Amino acid sequence: MKYEVFDINFQASPKEEIFNEISNLLNKQTASSVLFVNAHVVVEATRDSDLMKLLKSATIVVPDGVPITWVMKLKGQKDCQRYSGPDLMADVIENLTGTRHFFLGSTPEVLKKIEERMVGKDAAFYSPPFSKSGFSEVELNRQLDIIGKFDPDFIWVGLGAPKQERYAVEMAKRSKKGVWLAVGAAFDFYSGLKPRAPLFIQKYGLEWAFRFVTEPKRLGLRYLSTNPAFIKLALGELIRR
Repeated sequence: MKYEVFDINFQASPKEEIFNEISNLLNKQTASSVLFVNAHVVVEATRDSDLMKLLKSATIVVPDGVPITWVMKLKGQKDCQRYSGPDLMADVIENLTGTRHFFLGSTPEVLKKIEERMVGKDAAFYSPPFSKSGFSEVELNRQLDIIGKFDPDFIWVGLGAPKQERYAVEMAKRSKKGVWLAVGAAFDFYSGLKPRAPLFIQKYGLEWAFRFVTEPKRLGLRYLSTNPAFIKLALGELIRR
């Protein structure tokens, strides 16, 4: 079930149903894109109409943030649950046997650690050249060729938000098959190179605070900028209720 909040059609379903919907995308004859949208991406989308259009065109948008699910529940969607990119990636790898996985993004060091965890599973890895302005057409075609030859079921994208959301949707449009998923920090967590917030912190919607403390230089400005903006957007949604 989809429900529109912040002008974005989120999946308003329990985690089990979301997992099944994403799994069923493998049966489609075309490529699909799955985004895990948190408060930061919501705020960025309200400031960037092109990003908002892109989010609207994704196959599935999952609420990856407890504050988003709080707003949805207050608006009557009692069954909706947060399902983060890191959690979904781990669930798919562990439970969908016989599937092929391609990991694109992050650094060679991180990918090496993930490869060590993927022993016995069908997986390939690619750390693209860093680019603030986006990949060149030559590089994009190279990536499509590498991925196409491996023929994965799931293409996990870890390029940082909102770059990875743009990338996953656009690359899915240029592909013939496969599920493209923008999963953010999932690479760092799954590799074991960065700690994740304890479950009780996640439960109360404070994972951002844990990440702020552990990576203040990289994430401090983001949270100081987007958190107040998201609170304002959330209040607006609830008033419109």
